[in-house]
Amino acid sequence: MRNRPPLARRLVSLMTCVSALTLTGLNAVQAATTGVSSKLSPDLASMMSGTRVSNLTWAQRIDGQLYGRLLVVASSPDDSLAELRQAVVALGGSVYYSSLSVQALAVLMPMSALNTLAARNDVVAITPNRIAKHSGSLVTDTTGASAIGAGATVRGPALNGQGVGIAVLDSGIDWNHRNLKDAAGRTRVAQSIDVVGLNRKFAPYMWQRGVDLSAVTTNLMRKMALGPCQVALTETSPDPYGHGTHVASIAAGAGGYQAPDSTGVAPGALLYDVRVLDEKGMGNTTAVLMGLDWVVLRSQACNIRVVNMSLAADSSDSFLVDPLTRAARSAVAAGIVVVAAAGNAGKDVDGKEVYGSIGSPGSEPSVITVGAANPKG
Repeated sequence: MRNRPPLARRLVSLMTCVSALTLTGLNAVQAATTGVSSKLSPDLASMMSGTRVSNLTWAQRIDGQLYGRLLVVASSPDDSLAELRQAVVALGGSVYYSSLSVQALAVLMPMSALNTLAARNDVVAITPNRIAKHSGSLVTDTTGASAIGAGATVRGPALNGQGVGIAVLDSGIDWNHRNLKDAAGRTRVAQSIDVVGLNRKFAPYMWQRGVDLSAVTTNLMRKMALGPCQVALTETSPDPYGHGTHVASIAAGAGGYQAPDSTGVAPGALLYDVRVLDEKGMGNTTAVLMGLDWVVLRSQACNIRVVNMSLAADSSDSFLVDPLTRAARSAVAAGIVVVAAAGNAGKDVDGKEVYGSIGSPGSEPSVITVGAANPKG
């Protein structure tokens, strides 16, 4: 007895056959009732049967005869489709392009000759040369930002973050990345603050006993919070880990130059790079505190309205006393929207689920804490 394929595979095969038979039957009905070849796409067939939709970009009358800009999908042992191209011309049409990746021709054809062309054995299908337009970014579509930014004029221009500063506390931002530039090619990263580098300068003293460096380090942070809001950036490797650039592009990337569109939520905003994580994506509470301090100090002068921290520390302390949650609460009180990650502590080292594992500062009630759920086991 031969081995039979699994039931699921047999069901899929059966459904495929039924679908093919149904489609064949529908095509036969279409051809019989409309006199139009079943190889024509539905919208093209409706035009041929006299129920065409007006204002089609791919159809036009020339000297009183209706022509269409179409794509002819073919199947032929001749990759050059020489005979098919000759047939198109012989029927009063033109060939504009022969695809290199698939057997298809871009043509201009009189509608009256389509049935004749479709009757050829080497023609698989004929479709209109439809409009291809840009699609929204998955990020903006998912968050709803595309609908808001498209034409919200209640309080001015479209809401794309223009004039607003977003501080990103992370591993740095690759300010020279095209995704983070404006239409003129200028970076939208207004300033870069290297808290990691500052702490490394003081690393030899961090284990030294009997000293008080707070006056020095605090004054340095204050000095770092002075001066213009936008400065020329020269760092050649601003984000050696990459995480901060990824986060910044979600917040304010402008990725309309590529497909799929990777534009972020607020592509018109300015970014403030506050590096608190090192080249391995690691940092400490002190560095994050210093970064938050800088943001609060500069928020009014530079209109920093949002701070993002896609990072988390252990939250075993109550949010009432945890230093990061308290610092985040102060930032919120200063009028800054604080966004933080819930953390990656959903499972322990043994793979067991951990509940109530929101990290700090995400455990602070005034913070917008972002997490994720995976119900797929």
